[in-house]
Amino acid sequence: MLKKKIRIEKVSHNPESLFKLYLIVNDEIANRLEVFTKKYLVGNLSMSNEIRLHLHLGLNQYLINTDLANKKLWVEALKFVQFEKWINTKPELENTLTRYLEKFNVKTLYELFTLIFRIGQVAISHHKFSIDEQEKGITFFNYISNHNINSSEWNELSEIMKNPLYRMNNGEYLIIDFYFVLNKFFTGMYHDLLNFSNSENSNFHQVYSSDFIEKYLLGNAINSVFGNKYIQFNEDKMKSYKVKNINNLALPDYYIRNGNKVFLFECKNSLISLIAKLDSKFEKVETDFKNKFYESENKNKAAKQLLNFINLSNEGKYSFFDTCAKNNNLIYYPIIITTDDTLTSLSFNNLINEYVIKDLNKIDGKLKKRIKPITIIHINDLLYRTTSLKRLDVLIDAYHKHFDSSKNLYFDRFISFTDYIEIFVFKRKKAIDHKSLENIIH
Repeated sequence: MLKKKIRIEKVSHNPESLFKLYLIVNDEIANRLEVFTKKYLVGNLSMSNEIRLHLHLGLNQYLINTDLANKKLWVEALKFVQFEKWINTKPELENTLTRYLEKFNVKTLYELFTLIFRIGQVAISHHKFSIDEQEKGITFFNYISNHNINSSEWNELSEIMKNPLYRMNNGEYLIIDFYFVLNKFFTGMYHDLLNFSNSENSNFHQVYSSDFIEKYLLGNAINSVFGNKYIQFNEDKMKSYKVKNINNLALPDYYIRNGNKVFLFECKNSLISLIAKLDSKFEKVETDFKNKFYESENKNKAAKQLLNFINLSNEGKYSFFDTCAKNNNLIYYPIIITTDDTLTSLSFNNLINEYVIKDLNKIDGKLKKRIKPITIIHINDLLYRTTSLKRLDVLIDAYHKHFDSSKNLYFDRFISFTDYIEIFVFKRKKAIDHKSLENIIH
């Protein structure tokens, strides 16, 4: 058992040191905010600049984990279980995975998960532990506690994200950050496996994004929310219809219709540049966001793709799979599903809707009135809240009404959908719908 093999101990903190650290961080944020305000807001308090002000503020807080601990643990474990089931069906990735696991002297992903679970179990209530040098997990523990400076672009925060343990001179391990440890259950492991696969010239990232995230994980997540309710089609099901030139027809990753309400999902595994985020260079972050989620060199990305899907649906191009849809009456809910936690911080949802204003102005007025604002939803929200999101149209309408309301404070007007439902709808309640688990890991 865990406690027989790992000696655990609480660590006392030095209040004076923590206070000094707080002052340093507070001064840094204040200085950046002052520079930003002088450059962009003096004498020009437009909505556009308000959005960018809150984007700047959001970049300074996005790494402060606000998720409930049980949400973080639950979704990371769920994603791991699904990833293990999926990758076992991909023989072309077998060699890459085997060599990756050999680094830690384990043969299966489940063995690796068990090692991470042991750390997570300790981290829930302790800050420090020791382990027998002969213990099987010693290789992995040493791997994620290696903080050697090996790059001119070394960044303390980036290193802690990758290596949330610190091995002290006496051989004991200090848990630096609880949430970054939880990330190792899946998200951190994926990034590590991605770096490893890149060094081997593997196509892991391409297969992972297109097949696991956009199909397998998205399908199971949506199934956990809606079950068999409503009219549902994933992209593969749409393409299964024998229609001429279907391979040339742009299709959403997922299509759901409830009466006259159509939900169009575009799922993206695109991540905002880590270097730009760590440097709080909001202009670079915005450019990266725009290139990955709106348009890049005249190539349509998620937001513009969603508007294109709406036009095609309105023209009856999707009637071959949804024969009962009355196109002139349909109300569209365009949704971007993201895997990047950064997009759950302030302003990104407002920003994407600012970008599409000029596109909407080119659309017929009658259709334009039937298009709801774009909503960015993190896939973790689907996996955690599941059936509580079944009335998704009601939640989306309430969300956009919330930050459009002049009665709300500025921060409330720029929050993400994730923060809105957790704070104002579920009020941080920890209840999990365990019945939906069958729909996620069928």
